[in-house]
Amino acid sequence: MPLLRPKAVIFDCDGTLLDSEQCWLDMLNTLAVELRLPQNALEGMRGVTAGFAARQLTRYSDLTEEAALDLINTRYSQSLSSVTCPLPGVRALLDSLHGRIPLAVATNGRSEDVSKMLYQAGIEHYFDTLATVEDVKHGKPNPEIYRYACRRLNVAPSDAVVLEDSIVGARAASDAGCTIVGLRLPPVSFPLINADSLFDISYAPRTGSLAIHSPG
Repeated sequence: MPLLRPKAVIFDCDGTLLDSEQCWLDMLNTLAVELRLPQNALEGMRGVTAGFAARQLTRYSDLTEEAALDLINTRYSQSLSSVTCPLPGVRALLDSLHGRIPLAVATNGRSEDVSKMLYQAGIEHYFDTLATVEDVKHGKPNPEIYRYACRRLNVAPSDAVVLEDSIVGARAASDAGCTIVGLRLPPVSFPLINADSLFDISYAPRTGSLAIHSPG
């Protein structure tokens, strides 16, 4: 059972804190059907930025990149009204960490969308800072967003633990120099500790240790 002693914990949002990732994937699938795109046109979109998805959309449609981005952002924002509660295990873990260790969210989402979702789910007050794709030049898989979050929390990346459910995000955290706890991730070429769910992660305030009950 790995024991970590981080000075900060940074959470991905979509698929880690909230089930907004499914909204994203469903929205893209709906767009693909409406625009009559090839079946595989928008595959591999888990964890990517809206800008990346927009560029893919322009390859298979007559939309400009600007129009595609506007369409994706509008449709995704509209879909988020259904996100009203955190994923299982989120609140218990946040309760154990809150007030004892700095916490952040680092996400490829837009600030308006992410703030709205965190508020709807009743967990916005747990976090000391929010790092979104609008705060950096390049979103995940570029490591910039995790380095930015660490600066906001005033910790070195090597002292931060990142919780991620996508390879795109885990790669960004790894390249930033953070320790990664992956949620149900397949084997990767960089170091990470895997957990089946947030229920497998516990924090001990007396020792400041984060225990990861890795899958057997």
